[in-house]
Amino acid sequence: MTKPMVETLSQEHPAIQIKNISYAANRRPILHNVSLKVESGETLAVMGMSGSGKTTLIKCLAGLLKPQSGAIEIEGTDIVALSESQIEKIRLKIGFVFQNAALFDSLTVFENVSFGLRRHRHLKPSELANIVNEKLALVGLTDSANLYPSELSGGMQKRVGIARALAMEPTILLFDEPTSGLDPIIGTSIDNLILSLQEHLRITAVVVSHDVASVFRIADHIALIHNGSVACYGTTDEIANCSIQMVKQFIGSYHPIPRSDRVSVH
Repeated sequence: MTKPMVETLSQEHPAIQIKNISYAANRRPILHNVSLKVESGETLAVMGMSGSGKTTLIKCLAGLLKPQSGAIEIEGTDIVALSESQIEKIRLKIGFVFQNAALFDSLTVFENVSFGLRRHRHLKPSELANIVNEKLALVGLTDSANLYPSELSGGMQKRVGIARALAMEPTILLFDEPTSGLDPIIGTSIDNLILSLQEHLRITAVVVSHDVASVFRIADHIALIHNGSVACYGTTDEIANCSIQMVKQFIGSYHPIPRSDRVSVH
């Protein structure tokens, strides 16, 4: 059976260490004693049924919600113990890619991607342009800087959201349902982009998704959340062979894709 808990800590700080966090809203428990670890450069996928607590978990990682108990260490710093102003500094290390891209309709692609840079850094126009153009190139949107969100397909909007998250040079990327609402071909292209970013930038990623095929394509480890707790945690191979009935029902007949067969875009 797959291990339901994380392994012993390594000597160095992992990128993310979640220690026994619990969260409730309006006295309704949503997360209960959740513990997970994400090493630097790794992609952890968090799966679960709707209402299982996976979106709440990623919002806690981003510092948008604060658990009532437990600790969330980002590169060794417990953000649960920090004030809002202190958390703001930690957030600069974290890029958040929203489920619906969350672009500003009145801003161009260039203006959307540069939004955080304008707010947090004092850059010359040429420096700003260089960063934005570099990030757009990374997501395959070199010629889209002057377009508006309404002129983009759903997949292109997702890519702009990723470029905006990358603009601040984060060490951690959080993805909330990155393939939601996309057809299988476009969804696979987003998966390949995530793989490419991990390969070339060595970014640590946490991907919340109910898309089982997507998760098996991109993840190094998978955590399945059920009723607010970690029901199962392991590599894609361990999850595919997990004997827990609920896990078997959730993932169906999917099997891990060997790393060498996971095609990334360049």
